[in-house]
Amino acid sequence: MSTPSSWTSAVTALVIGTLALAEARAWQEPDDGAAPEEAAFEEAEDLLDLSLEELLRVEVTSVSKHEERQFAAPAAVSVLTAEDIRRSGIRQLPELLRLVPGMQVGQINASTWAISSRGFADQFANKLQVLQDGRSLYTHLFSGVYWQVPQPILADLERIEVIRGPGATLWGANAVNGVINVITKSARDTQGGYVEAGSGTQLQGFSALRYGGELDEDIYYRVFAQHMNVGRQETVTGTEGFDQWESLHLGFRLDGYRGENDHWMIQGEAHSGKFGGRQFASLLSPPITVSYTDREDIAGGHLLGRYELEHGDELQSRLQFYYDRLQRESRLSADSTTDTFDCEYQLDWTPSDTHRVTTGLGYRAYLDQIEPSIYIDIHRQNRLTQLINFFVQDQIELVEDRLDLTLGSKLEQNQFTNLAFQPNVRLSYRPSDNHTIWGSISRAVRLPSRFEDEGRVRLTSFPDPGSGAPTEVSLYGTKDFRSETLTAFELGYRSRPVDRLVVDIAAFVHDYEHLNSFASGAPIVDPVAGTVTLPQFWDNDRQAQSYGLEVQAHWQVLESWRLQGTYSFLKILDRPDAPSLFVPLLDLDKNAARNQATLRSQWNVIDDVELDAFLSYVDVVSGVQAPAYVRTDLRLGWRPTETLELSLVGQNLFDSRHREFAAPIGLEQTEVERNVYFSIALRF
Repeated sequence: MSTPSSWTSAVTALVIGTLALAEARAWQEPDDGAAPEEAAFEEAEDLLDLSLEELLRVEVTSVSKHEERQFAAPAAVSVLTAEDIRRSGIRQLPELLRLVPGMQVGQINASTWAISSRGFADQFANKLQVLQDGRSLYTHLFSGVYWQVPQPILADLERIEVIRGPGATLWGANAVNGVINVITKSARDTQGGYVEAGSGTQLQGFSALRYGGELDEDIYYRVFAQHMNVGRQETVTGTEGFDQWESLHLGFRLDGYRGENDHWMIQGEAHSGKFGGRQFASLLSPPITVSYTDREDIAGGHLLGRYELEHGDELQSRLQFYYDRLQRESRLSADSTTDTFDCEYQLDWTPSDTHRVTTGLGYRAYLDQIEPSIYIDIHRQNRLTQLINFFVQDQIELVEDRLDLTLGSKLEQNQFTNLAFQPNVRLSYRPSDNHTIWGSISRAVRLPSRFEDEGRVRLTSFPDPGSGAPTEVSLYGTKDFRSETLTAFELGYRSRPVDRLVVDIAAFVHDYEHLNSFASGAPIVDPVAGTVTLPQFWDNDRQAQSYGLEVQAHWQVLESWRLQGTYSFLKILDRPDAPSLFVPLLDLDKNAARNQATLRSQWNVIDDVELDAFLSYVDVVSGVQAPAYVRTDLRLGWRPTETLELSLVGQNLFDSRHREFAAPIGLEQTEVERNVYFSIALRF
């Protein structure tokens, strides 16, 4: 079992002391006699008692980049509220996505996940855009998300919005199969102190500290620290792996208001982490295969600012910028440092009662420094990559309160494939207040990654069966690699057939072109070294079509008991364009669960006792040798006072361990284990 380092303990102790001193000297009760955090706690207690009519008025921003009712949104969108997050018993952001229909979540080891929407799951799922407060977490190096990085204090999340399906018109390239938008609360809504801590069998230790106050009239702040320590999981053979994980996050947020229509925000965060795993390397001389116990270090931080202003009833503007740095160091993978600069301006204009136009432009620059390793090399170790985009979308009310048409497109200039055109058409029809029918046609692209453009990855090596010469297989990037494209057709229906039941159904057909594939090249013989290289090149000789169905339902059984169920079906038809050159990759249909289902129960047993359950079924994923499994989670929560919460959580209770996804080449596979933990949370 790994333990927190001494410097982590010192920082944690310092933050605790600082918060306690600030509380003793500065905390004052508000005029209404209820502390803001107590009011927030009481509000959380009342959420389950809301009628479904009130819950259907929950607003989302990810579909149109302005607030609109989720029930009327012309997209397959799901929302995890702050109450959903708290009562799930889940402590890690990627794990929360198991609650969303149509999301594939496969844990590879203690710190690594394969997460995607509507198929194409992998450690770096390249068709999913992930944002936190408008800051993209997508890495252009490998086209994916480092899920070890985003670790917010879950109690500070306002909601998580998930679009299943393309969102490229507003969110740009790589928002192909889905968009995840993690939204944190304003500092004004997190006043006072918050402390939580817990420990368990797999999640061996976690703690979070946050304090919020008011600097000046209508200027609010919060500071926070969070530490987490995850233990090792077992391998397929039952031996202990080397995938322990430890992380520390420190940060702040400031929110200023000049009335409700003038808001600015600045937030910053620094983080560091260590996670391990046994790596296997292929060499050109005996021993051909060696193993290392690798320990990867990851560190970085970001600074984000935003200013929002309403110019009367017809015009609203928003300016946002952020700077992000991410550093990764390991023994076998390439060491890298990426600095990201991003600036975006958005304008919402309501020229008439029937039109709402959203437009904007943005600029993003990546500055990379990459150090080669025995596995990975790249042509240019230092490179500046720039993206420029412009988008416009018009939401047109054709029939008042009944029929809306949305037209829009994004133009994105990039250095890999020049101009990307990503339009969409969406229609929403509400025959009555209790029914919404929507449909859409949209196009999205996935840009090449740095390594698909100019990288080299050594896949394996072995002695030639005939000559015995050392032979390696390497994958090379190519300047001819094109953007992957998607044309998506979607149809959805939302209904409240009775007062206590809401049903949401979405069906889709996705047509993919120019998907990544391998093409073989002629062997390269080095007569001096006596080695042979069998080159493989990234190519786009692959097409696929997928279709599926996603269903979710909310049933308010009693005032104190709510059930939420989901079901998703996915089928992928894979075919190459050029069979003579195409090197078969993993069958896409075998890389995704065809059927998934969940059932979630939230029950207020008595006023201060909660019992929550989560049951999920995931179909077999034969391509990664992951059998079907059933997962059962239970949470028992007790609130002896208005400010104190105790929780006992069991995850994967009836299965000692199971495999969910395959590890990438060279990384040891571990399995998801049963986890039981206890936590305590205090607001003051």
